[in-house]
Amino acid sequence: MKKSNFVTFLLFIIACGALSLVGAQSFTGTISGTVKDPTGAVISGAQITITELKTNRQVTTTTNERGLYTSVPLPVGEYRVEASLSGFKGAVRSGIQLQVQENAVVDFILEIGAVSEKIEVVADASLLESTGSTLGKVVDNRRIGDLPLNTRNVYSLIFLTPGVAGSIGNAYGEMRYSVNGARPRTMDTLIDGVTAMFPTVNGDAGISVFPSVDAIQEFKVMGATYPAEFGRSLGSVLNVVYKSGTNNLHGSAYEFLRNSVFDANNFFANRRGEKLGSFKRSQFGGTIGGPIKRDKTFFMGSYEALRERSFRTTTFTVPTLLERRGDFSQTFNQSNQLVRIFNPFTTRPAPGGTGFIRDQFPGNIIPQPMMDKVALNVIKFYPLPNQAGEPITNRNNYSASGSAAINLDNMDVRIDHRFSERKSFFARYSHRYTEDVPLKAFPEDLTIAEGRVIEENHARNIVADYTHTLSPNTILTGRLGFARTLFVFSNQALGFLPSSLGLPASIDAAVDRQMFPRFSISGYQGLGGNDHRYNAFMSYTAVVNLTKIRNTHTYKVGFEGRLIRVNVWEARDAGSFSFSAAFTQGPDPTRASSSAGNGLASFLLGTGSSGNLIQAWKNVASQSFYYAGYIQDDWRATSRLTLNLGLRYDIESPRTERYNRVNYFDPEAPSPLAQKVSAFPNLRGGLVFVGVDGRSRHQYLWDKNNFAPRLGLAYQLNQKTVIRAGYAHIFGPSPQAAQGTVGPFGFRIENPWVTSLDGITPFNLLSNPYPQGFRTPPGASEGLLTQVGANLQAPLQNTVVPWSQQWNLNIQRELPGQVSLEVAYVGTRGLQLSRGGEGGFTLNQLHPQHYALGSALNQLVDNPFFGIINNGTVLSNPRVSRAQLLRPFPQFTDVIPLFSSGASSNYHALQVTFTRRISKGLQLEGSYAWAKWIEEGTSHQDSFNIRSSRSLSSADIAHRFVISYLYELPFGHGRRFGSDSAKALDLIIGGWQLNGITIFQTGTPISISANSTAGMFNQTTRANSAGRSGKLTGPVHERLDRYFDITAFSQPAPFTFGNLSATLPDIRTDGVRNFDLSLLKVFKPGESMKLQFRVELLNAFNTPRFGGPNTSVTSSSFGVITSQANTPRQIQFGLKLLF
Repeated sequence: MKKSNFVTFLLFIIACGALSLVGAQSFTGTISGTVKDPTGAVISGAQITITELKTNRQVTTTTNERGLYTSVPLPVGEYRVEASLSGFKGAVRSGIQLQVQENAVVDFILEIGAVSEKIEVVADASLLESTGSTLGKVVDNRRIGDLPLNTRNVYSLIFLTPGVAGSIGNAYGEMRYSVNGARPRTMDTLIDGVTAMFPTVNGDAGISVFPSVDAIQEFKVMGATYPAEFGRSLGSVLNVVYKSGTNNLHGSAYEFLRNSVFDANNFFANRRGEKLGSFKRSQFGGTIGGPIKRDKTFFMGSYEALRERSFRTTTFTVPTLLERRGDFSQTFNQSNQLVRIFNPFTTRPAPGGTGFIRDQFPGNIIPQPMMDKVALNVIKFYPLPNQAGEPITNRNNYSASGSAAINLDNMDVRIDHRFSERKSFFARYSHRYTEDVPLKAFPEDLTIAEGRVIEENHARNIVADYTHTLSPNTILTGRLGFARTLFVFSNQALGFLPSSLGLPASIDAAVDRQMFPRFSISGYQGLGGNDHRYNAFMSYTAVVNLTKIRNTHTYKVGFEGRLIRVNVWEARDAGSFSFSAAFTQGPDPTRASSSAGNGLASFLLGTGSSGNLIQAWKNVASQSFYYAGYIQDDWRATSRLTLNLGLRYDIESPRTERYNRVNYFDPEAPSPLAQKVSAFPNLRGGLVFVGVDGRSRHQYLWDKNNFAPRLGLAYQLNQKTVIRAGYAHIFGPSPQAAQGTVGPFGFRIENPWVTSLDGITPFNLLSNPYPQGFRTPPGASEGLLTQVGANLQAPLQNTVVPWSQQWNLNIQRELPGQVSLEVAYVGTRGLQLSRGGEGGFTLNQLHPQHYALGSALNQLVDNPFFGIINNGTVLSNPRVSRAQLLRPFPQFTDVIPLFSSGASSNYHALQVTFTRRISKGLQLEGSYAWAKWIEEGTSHQDSFNIRSSRSLSSADIAHRFVISYLYELPFGHGRRFGSDSAKALDLIIGGWQLNGITIFQTGTPISISANSTAGMFNQTTRANSAGRSGKLTGPVHERLDRYFDITAFSQPAPFTFGNLSATLPDIRTDGVRNFDLSLLKVFKPGESMKLQFRVELLNAFNTPRFGGPNTSVTSSSFGVITSQANTPRQIQFGLKLLF
């Protein structure tokens, strides 16, 4: 770390430590209860002694005048609680399993007698949560260890929580789950009480720690209305606790193996007659923990590695031999109609003066002399078809197979030390390295054009904790944390000269890195592209927590501070060139159709739909600070009623960039062009640079009003029933925080490929896409004139922090047989959510009032900016489309306000949860959720009216049922049957356990898209409805070629919006019906050793979940399903030694 950076962070830590009311997120629990005599009268002054069994740590407290006691925060684990008072017999409760964020209620009735007489009861705490209002789910150590898990990713068990949707992977940016209607990657994860999260390139949350299953004690998903000590999350907080060492040496060693010999094949591969490819995975490691000095110092270490080699197959569409020569006489759509190819160079006004027309190529063949020279060179990098493809359309005519590899190494070390009974310390270090080497899908001589990338993740996490028990009722805790991930994205085409394809040599010098350019051709596999990246994401955290118990109040006050840094260096693909059917559709060039126009035909002619060459794509060193203070009072108002009252204040400093390479878009700033262009005397809008002319270095205005109240209650109606309710304001991660996507135009130049001036007539062709050449990035020197004539991406200065309102009402009931039932109504409302990201919402869409002009919008008119803007952009030409001049900011093309505020969401759900503690060998936990999630989303057909995008969320799951189960089969020693069997027989029948996770859920809503209609400059276009539902019924496998009625949808007419909603409420993707099962057998080779053999069946019954259908209304595959969304059945074997 540089000296200046070190000093900055040191001052940051000192500032945090200087605050007297400081607070950290708790990863602990408490034990409380009431002490009474046999008559029911409360007993005050009784001494309560609480002992952690594995370390012999003791804490004491006494009951107050109401007979109540509450412990200071305690580490999770197993406890023994003793109550004593002169004149009464002592009472002991052992077997108390304290869970994270739990207030375990342990009540006593003391009988009259001598203190030396003790009555001991082995029983866990109450099943009911009678003192808190947080909705959440604890996944305990046993379920973490015994439930089947693919790649042993402990975070996968988050899906046991009601209200969860999305996905979770094994890389830093793959915590893509949502809880109770919060957008994915807006949640916080605490590991040992300190955040393990950081913003990534686009500001979405990433994570630095993936703990081994055997290193985790337990975790809790706090889904709604959590206490004021938790924040910076739009939805849930995941609270994870590592294991620590104990007085006894203990550990594990294991290996889990997968081999494709035991796996099932993909549904579509089976249908094509393809054999299952080879797959081999070995996941091995172990843990060890114990005392360094008994009752004083302890250690825990963990190591895990994964080695995976898989035979991958992929299928996609490449040009046919005829198409490579420009012959489209055998190119048909799904309806067996010839896809007609029109000559874009014949575009002209239609007879009668209304609209435009084009001529079809004779024979549907493009003459060789008309083909673009660069296109002819590029097409040589396409592999030839190697299979017949689909009937009629010839799609999916290329299949490739080969090896892919994943390598992973993960290690953790933790040291705990007790200075005295009142002072303790622990520190943990975690490190993880992953490497992902993808399949080579192209032949060796063509693989440089594949866009292939090898990814690496280097993750580190450090936590240090100091705890001081100031008195039996007061505890002070301080923590420091560091989380970092280095992400390497290594493009395998590095060093390729774009000019070798026939592109101008000036491109070689302009690009950030010389690589194979990106060619995106609608309907065909793309070539080249992908970035080359070297990114680092970091958060430094300092937190302290003060807890004070006074009478019936438990007070917590606190402060948290984070220093967030994101260093990004990314080279964009060396020029990107896109080709749609638009330039070869006709005869009306503004009307899209599945039987006219082809992306490859447009490519061969060199007539692109869009493109860009970016200089200095993302070179950012950004920084921000986050501060939060809170106060929380958990008040036992009566013996039955507890009130949870809290207030949190969050403030996030607007980010700065080390070299001031950032700006913001000011839509009201008078443009200097107004004085030069008489047609626009009131022209406004442009970039304002930070740190210039005395301006602040911050990219945003401070958002200072983020007060977040928390209100909750728990009322114990009777011994077996609790009513709970809660309400909270929660502020999420701020778009103002450090990230890599900051829109540094001026320091970055985008050179849009001007493919047309009117949207229908070709202009610059692929053979010479940038005749004006390139220029050096001007930095801040051009001010409000930066990027005129081209596109912009920049934040709005008044963007604010997104937040949500959360509320719930629930009833818990204890049932016979160690079973509890909870019925809850859960609601959330998201506010000031992002309207878009690097796209999806624009400030420069043509206003709908102009659409009535129709094809007149495409007409070329005199350009008032000609001679004033001379940078080779669309406004550097004598003529320009009428539509361009009617845009809100005619001096620019697109104006994207990065992650701007203004969207909202609503979520309502009925959630039913049942839990059965381990009893008679059976442990169950399950939930059912009936939910509805509505939002505006981040991609809009009409940016002037984002409310028109309001619909069911694309992640909405109407019904979801999940259950996990562990069942010790009742055979063998200590079990119901065969308890006295011979040792040899017990070796066979004893020690078996069945475990599993079963999920049933409905699919998510689909969206029907259409081709963009000419001249509107909107971000997406939806299809039209024929006025009836397109839903079809019947088994999905019988509807793969027609999942829904495609005749119910159509392409909108030119210059109109589609009338469909953003998602369809009645057509959803295929649902989930999944069983993951495991069977394990325990052997006992020694008194303190167990050997566990496991078989895990993932998707045990091999039930395919089909992927979503093609939803592009003009595609030849519209309504067709061609993929499987889940993995076929996989079988995993494991051997684990526990000691």
